Amino acid sequence: MDWNFEQNAIAYLRERRRQKKRHCLTGILSILVAACTLTGSVLPAVTLENEPKCGLVEHTHNEECYVHEKKLICELQETEGHAHVDACYETKSVLTCTQKEADAHTHNEACYDEEGNLTCTER
Repeated sequence: MDWNFEQNAIAYLRERRRQKKRHCLTGILSILVAACTLTGSVLPAVTLENEPKCGLVEHTHNEECYVHEKKLICELQETEGHAHVDACYETKSVLTCTQKEADAHTHNEACYDEEGNLTCTER
C-alpha cells in the first residue's frame, strides 16, 4: 500500500511541475503577443506624425479626384407617361487627377546618389 501511495505522490508532483511550466510558458507567450500587438498598432500613428524625409507628399485618390458623368441609357422618350429617373441613367466615374497614387513607386537605394540626395523623378 505504501508503495502505491508513494508512486501516486511522485506522479502527481511531476504532473504539477509540468503544469507550472506550461502555465509559465503560456503567460510569457501571452505577454509577447500583447507587446507585438501594441507595437504594431502604435507604428502607423508614429509614421503619420513624422514629416517625410524626401519632401514629397503622399497622394491617395479620393472623391475630389473623380468626375461623375451621367449618361442616359433609357430608350424611351420623356413623355407624360414616362419621366426619366435615376434608373434611366448610368453613372460613370472618370479619374481627372493627374497625380500618381503613393503606392505606385517606393523610393529604394537606386533613387539616391552616393551622398544620400534624392535623384529619382518618380513621385
